[in-house]
Amino acid sequence: MSALIAAVAAIAVRNPFWPIGYEGVREQISAEPKVEVQTAAAAEADETATAASVAATVAALEQTNESISTRNWIEAKKALRISGTTVVTDIETGRQKQAVIINGYSYGDGDLVSFNHEGRRFTWRIKGLSDGSTLKLVRVRAKQLDEELDEKQGEAK
Repeated sequence: MSALIAAVAAIAVRNPFWPIGYEGVREQISAEPKVEVQTAAAAEADETATAASVAATVAALEQTNESISTRNWIEAKKALRISGTTVVTDIETGRQKQAVIINGYSYGDGDLVSFNHEGRRFTWRIKGLSDGSTLKLVRVRAKQLDEELDEKQGEAK
């Protein structure tokens, strides 16, 4: 008799996920999970393919950046020819600002300096000229150059 009462009570139990007063199709609650598989729409599949493509491109860029070590950055920085500093005066306002000469070109505070060294292109941002006389080069990016570009630069020299 207690088994009969337990069976009737199990059928009469309200599903806690149904709202109160719901009179829809009654389903028994089971220990086995139910999974409904829905196919993705064409637009979602296209977005997924695009996201996968972007992720692959980012991973490839990160891998090339990882191949450029701190030692490469230091060697490239040592190869820069820093000739000295200058003071540039704006004719209209009379304001003076400092500049530094690197590899024969004049750069001001906040400018980007790019330099090719051993098949890689290194880029730094110049900081600290306006604060004082200390030159600071902040690393921005580095990337591998194509071999064809290296050969063209070798021919130009």
